[in-house]
Amino acid sequence: MPRALVLVVVVAAGIAATAAAPEPAWACSCAGEPAQVLLDRADAAFVGTYVGRRPAGRGAAVPTSADPYLYRFEVEQVVKGEVTAVVDVLAAESGASCGIELPEGARTGLTVNAAEGRWQSSLCQQVGAEELLAVAPAGREPSPVPPPPAGDVGRGFGRVSALLGAFVLVVAGGLFLIRRRYRDV
Repeated sequence: MPRALVLVVVVAAGIAATAAAPEPAWACSCAGEPAQVLLDRADAAFVGTYVGRRPAGRGAAVPTSADPYLYRFEVEQVVKGEVTAVVDVLAAESGASCGIELPEGARTGLTVNAAEGRWQSSLCQQVGAEELLAVAPAGREPSPVPPPPAGDVGRGFGRVSALLGAFVLVVAGGLFLIRRRYRDV
């Protein structure tokens, strides 16, 4: 019996060690660059209002703060490059991994770079709207774009909620039928 106990302890310790293996860590540290430096490095820049975000495809098997998200902005003024009236910007999910951090409805300045066919940015490229306008040439209207479909931003959460609700109803219905069957026996 002691041999079996030792084997169980060794296997449990091995599983615990595997589960506790360190994962890659993400952290964000911005140097606080002046707005002019950010503007000079950017492919485009604008002042706009943050309206929401949604996952940009599938993230890792285990969600992390670095998972890609699309942040949607309604653009008020373009100060560099060509930007449409509504723009989605790719960034990490959380400010901990340099994702954009803004409450919905916030007005901000943002510098962006083109990569893989879309605009990308980060927490370090956010700048106050007035600060960006002060260093930029005269702003102009964004390029026209048709309005986005209603409910486009945040749609993924609704699907997950609906699937979870359906699952709960199926399980509850199954338990009800099983209970009823055994009660009648």
